[in-house]
Amino acid sequence: MASLSERADALEHEMSMELERKVAQRQPIRSAIYRSGEHDPSSPGHDLFDALAAGKKFLMGPDPRIPPMPEKPTLMDFFRLRFGNTQHVMQSARLAMKNGHDEKVVLACLLHDISVTGFICGDHGYWGAAMVEPYVDEEVSWAIRAHQVLRFFPDPSVGYAYPEAYIKYFGADFVPEPYVREAYERFRDHRYYMTGRLICLNDYYAFDPEVTVELEEFEDVIGRNFRQPEEGLGFDHSPARAYLAVHQHADPRAVKRTEACPVSAGRRLQCGMRTRARHWPGVSSNRRLKARAKCAGSSKPLAKAICEIGALAQRGSRRSSAAR
Repeated sequence: MASLSERADALEHEMSMELERKVAQRQPIRSAIYRSGEHDPSSPGHDLFDALAAGKKFLMGPDPRIPPMPEKPTLMDFFRLRFGNTQHVMQSARLAMKNGHDEKVVLACLLHDISVTGFICGDHGYWGAAMVEPYVDEEVSWAIRAHQVLRFFPDPSVGYAYPEAYIKYFGADFVPEPYVREAYERFRDHRYYMTGRLICLNDYYAFDPEVTVELEEFEDVIGRNFRQPEEGLGFDHSPARAYLAVHQHADPRAVKRTEACPVSAGRRLQCGMRTRARHWPGVSSNRRLKARAKCAGSSKPLAKAICEIGALAQRGSRRSSAAR
């Protein structure tokens, strides 16, 4: 007769197999950007055709392999259930607190790599700002967008030098592309420049593997400075809804470390579709809005999300992977 431990193991195995059988009935469709690099994105092959040939339905809506989100998710819920590798941003936010910075800086540090932790690594400042713009002060979103550029340029006035780690990560011969330099020249005279620079200062020293930070430390800061939509994040009608709808249904186990993002693996998530985000560009706000307007005719939230994100990727081709 099997022991209690053996029976428990057998039950767990059976439950796991049942879950896989359910998932196998509907196939997650990987986006073209996920396959890019391993496959030629211009080739006719696609998971859609493979699924149809196998007689399978497409997986739409929540992925049953991951924990469900609450009916009206909050930023805290996304941190707990959809974002990975968050210790760095929480260490950064705690450091900003200890250094006596105001809550806008603390929140900016907490969210500065939100794209890397939950969406896409390339041009993460641009994407991260787009994700939170409707819910935070303009200064916070601007600083998140700018920090990605500012980090490559020293500022002796505040004691910020080019990080030695970047030589290890990007190589001694790495030079930011011209559009990054052009953005730096514009950012350096902006009224929120120092907020973006403070992210850099509190970013570099927030990679301590011996330190563990709890999200609850920032609950009050989030409550006072992050505008939670009544409908729940991902269900409101803001321009950022598409990005957050992506997280609602994505598989957080679909983690791929890319050559372009050596610092953090990041999770590229897209509506239950696992996204390999190696070449997605940053896109200006007006282009995002134009892309969204073209998708306005779509009636279903997930269809809108897919349409928006695909349009953004096409329109941002001038943004390269060098600013990761």
